Amino acid sequence: MIRWYYISFMTLLCGLYGFRIAGQYVQREWPQSWLPPAGMWYSGDLGYSYLLAIQVLILIFMLVTTWRAGAHHITPRSWKRRLCQIAGWGYLVVILAQMIPGISFPPDAAWLAHAFPLFFQMILAIYIITLGIYLTYDAARRKEHYFQGYGAPDS
Repeated sequence: MIRWYYISFMTLLCGLYGFRIAGQYVQREWPQSWLPPAGMWYSGDLGYSYLLAIQVLILIFMLVTTWRAGAHHITPRSWKRRLCQIAGWGYLVVILAQMIPGISFPPDAAWLAHAFPLFFQMILAIYIITLGIYLTYDAARRKEHYFQGYGAPDS
């Protein structure tokens, strides 16, 4: 039952990241007053056409990985778990390091404009961390089922 909490959380993160892509596209093509301005959705370091392609590829990866995790089609190898944990936590540290210098109380509009795209990058980092935690959980679950079926190894 607990594995569905991981899958549900990963699905929520996919939805939030998809909202970012859709919101950014809508504001760029057909600006809406109820969405943040187009300039807040990305930092402008990369051309929009390249950024959109990369974001769609990342979302496809997230969706396929979530589906495969839900269907038990991912073998939880130790290198995959370690890679997800190291990459996710490393990415999160980099994002927080970018956010912290601009924090002021009360926050000014310039910091919020810079922090908005970083929030969605944080969602991606949390997704990768959650995937690593799920793979660790799934490996333990598979090991337990294996030993239930075949018995514990002799010592």
